[in-house]
Amino acid sequence: MKNFALPQHIHACRTSDGIIFLDTRNDRYFGLGGKHADVIASVVRDWPEGGAAFSADACMSPEEIEDLAEGLLERGLLTRSSSAEIRRFRTPIPKVEMTQPGLTPDNCRCARLVDVVNFVVACFRAAWILKWRSLESIELEMRSFRASSTQTKPRQVGTAAELAEVFRRLRRYFFSEKDRCLFNALSLMYFLRHYGHSPLWVIGVNTSPFAAHSWVQEGQTPLDGDPALICRYVPILVA
Repeated sequence: MKNFALPQHIHACRTSDGIIFLDTRNDRYFGLGGKHADVIASVVRDWPEGGAAFSADACMSPEEIEDLAEGLLERGLLTRSSSAEIRRFRTPIPKVEMTQPGLTPDNCRCARLVDVVNFVVACFRAAWILKWRSLESIELEMRSFRASSTQTKPRQVGTAAELAEVFRRLRRYFFSEKDRCLFNALSLMYFLRHYGHSPLWVIGVNTSPFAAHSWVQEGQTPLDGDPALICRYVPILVA
């Protein structure tokens, strides 16, 4: 019987080495070794699927599996399946294309004064929320905005790809995206909001060694960053 579940603020994904958890409430990651990743699925709802099986040589009794789940419960990574805080949403992410939007000089417009203002506002907002708010709060905001924008259908000024190129041009004068992927992704998200766009905000993870990366994606198209690099990461949070 599946007596446990992933809380709403816990995200998990399967990598080649096991299961990675992201605790958005406390902004931390936790890994579960591959040999336990499948056996515990028998007692946990919403367990990440896909990928190769890990537990061919793992033999655990029901009591041992229950103890493992209890340990994850104590860490705040699981909750009782009867709890009201079980996950209520899961946003699928389309597979990333290996190419970025094709932009030519003819469809790459120059930055305007309003673009500069929107860029600065977006960057200040991203810096503020990263300093004062948790990933859980940011995720809920992103989901709420997408839901409201779907209902109100705001006017979109320019394509997301065109605006992302404007963002990249302006970024050269303000900051480098190197080692600042989360700040860059959130700044781009807020920048695109000014023009009526609400793409997906994604955090992905990789192991051996562990690394995390964040990017913005519309459909199968990453709006910023190297698609070949992005494809190395397994999405763990999509909002």
